[in-house]
Amino acid sequence: MNKLKQARTYLLGCGLGIEARHLLTFAEKGQISSWRSDRNGNFTIAYTAHFILTDYCKAPQDVFFKLAQWLKENCPNAPEDALKFHVDILDHDKADISIALEMTDILNLVQGPNGNFLQYGPEADATEIGMADFFPGLKNE
Repeated sequence: MNKLKQARTYLLGCGLGIEARHLLTFAEKGQISSWRSDRNGNFTIAYTAHFILTDYCKAPQDVFFKLAQWLKENCPNAPEDALKFHVDILDHDKADISIALEMTDILNLVQGPNGNFLQYGPEADATEIGMADFFPGLKNE
């Protein structure tokens, strides 16, 4: 679950002062999808990623904004409403924040000189496909 680890690392280093001891991260509802074929060892791991931030002393929307930025860069096909959250106000200074996010990791089977191994692959980015790719002579805007 490469993206889960990447998102956690990002949140810890994004400048909001989040400490590792206050950030719980886990995945649930995992699902593996693969084509069953002798020639295809690739598969996709889909799961709900959870980020629980305890005793957070700043505005919850700052965390939402940072995670939305990470999502834009790393999960280009995520829907616009991909982030779900729950905030529990503890007092005037602190809150517990729970964020759920649907994630997908793509794993590719790579044949190497010493045998086969799995390697994380990029997520397809539908926004990078211009209509001129399908209709020559049409200008991308």
